[in-house]
Amino acid sequence: MYALNLDTDGRILSATYDEFAPPEYPRTDHLPDGDLSGYFFRDGEFIPDTHTIFVRTDAENRILEIRNEKTLEQASFYVGGNPWKKIGEGHGFRYADPDLFLDDGLTDENGIPLYKVSGRKVVRRSDDEIRSDTHAAGLDITQVQRIEALESALAEIAEMLVSMIGGAE
Repeated sequence: MYALNLDTDGRILSATYDEFAPPEYPRTDHLPDGDLSGYFFRDGEFIPDTHTIFVRTDAENRILEIRNEKTLEQASFYVGGNPWKKIGEGHGFRYADPDLFLDDGLTDENGIPLYKVSGRKVVRRSDDEIRSDTHAAGLDITQVQRIEALESALAEIAEMLVSMIGGAE
C-alpha cells in the first residue's frame, strides 16, 4: 500500500509506503508507471496531467522555439507569419516543461537549431546541416583564429596603455 502527498489541486507531489505517511494522506494499492508529477489523484483515480507541445519553425522547418499550451498562452502571437505547429501530446516533466522536451536542448552553443520538424515529427538535424548553418552564420572560425584575434586585440590595448602612460610623463 502507498500513501500520496498531494498538492491542493490533487497533483501528486510524492509517494511513500503506507507506514511512513501521516494518516490524512490518501492511500492506493498501486502507482502509475513513469513520472508521478505528471498525474493528479482524484476520487481514487490517477489522472494524467496532459500537455500539448507546440513549436515555431523557420522556412526550412528548423525549430526556433518550443512551448506547451500553458506557455504558449503567454506568447500567443505569430512571428513573421509563421504559426505554431502542434507536434506532440503527453504527460510528465518533459511535457510540463518544454525546455526539457528536446534531449540536447533547442540550440547549440552558437544558437544554431539542433532540431527540425519532418512531417509531424521532431528529428535531430544532421551534423552536416548544423555545420552548414554554422558556416553561413560565420561562426566556424577555428580556435587558432580566435586566439590570434585575442592576441592582436591585447597587443593593441597594451600599445594604448604604453602610449597613455608614456604621454603622462
